[in-house]
Amino acid sequence: MNNVYTREEFNQRRLAAKQAIRSDSIFAAVTSVFVGLGSLGFLQWINPILTRPERIGESLATFGFFIIIVGWMLIDLQKTSHQAVLTYPQCNTPLEGDTERIAAATSRCKKCGGLVIAE
Repeated sequence: MNNVYTREEFNQRRLAAKQAIRSDSIFAAVTSVFVGLGSLGFLQWINPILTRPERIGESLATFGFFIIIVGWMLIDLQKTSHQAVLTYPQCNTPLEGDTERIAAATSRCKKCGGLVIAE
């Protein structure tokens, strides 16, 4: 058989994956709030200086900047979650969600039935 995880290695990798996703999620949420508040503060500061057409353009540019930053963080979070997911060495099935829970409970792959965790 190809490589299988020991129970301890499987649990450590699951925990590490969850911690990586959690820390990136917290960073994305906090950064989104601060960038959003910064954008609103900037618009409040610049609003009296500009004419109406300039305000509309500046508001759209600021909103676009916010969307780009938040989108970039979401893409990075998605990439982190895909990299952190365990895969079954034989059939390359990602062990996430129900598949991960089934593997943890039965030590077998949901897709092919192969041994994932050596007891």
